[in-house]
Amino acid sequence: MTPAQQAALVAVAGRDLTLQECIDIDDLLPGRNDVAIADIINANQPSTMRSITVEEVFNVVFSTGDYVVLKTAQLQGHPLAVMVFAVLADAKNLGPGLVNLQEPATVELFDQLQAANLLSATSRAAFASLAIVPAESIHYNTVSDSLNIAEGRLTL
Repeated sequence: MTPAQQAALVAVAGRDLTLQECIDIDDLLPGRNDVAIADIINANQPSTMRSITVEEVFNVVFSTGDYVVLKTAQLQGHPLAVMVFAVLADAKNLGPGLVNLQEPATVELFDQLQAANLLSATSRAAFASLAIVPAESIHYNTVSDSLNIAEGRLTL
């Protein structure tokens, strides 16, 4: 793989290629199997995390049964339960209606809720699975165009 080809594929992937990807792709370049090259790149594209909506938070805690635990604790004046309902209300009414699961304050609050047995591990896992967004697939035409430009076969 030439440096220009590698640079083109790195630009397409939006990340550095792994050593194994470079080896696998290098075998495919002489015959220009762009479909297989795109498949190799797509197989290693990292997923991203998105913020989840307040409604999704409530859907999860309702489905896992944690809502009853949290609501009971709130009505009994448990400070963490009172705070979580206030935070969710503020996120919905004052903010964008989203909960960023990677925000340190959110992680800390969920850790405290879980330690106080007010939030189950099942809910935490469900929140995380909702937030994971698979990487967008790179089409082989994009790979073809980038390699053609790198090889001087196509100009824009």
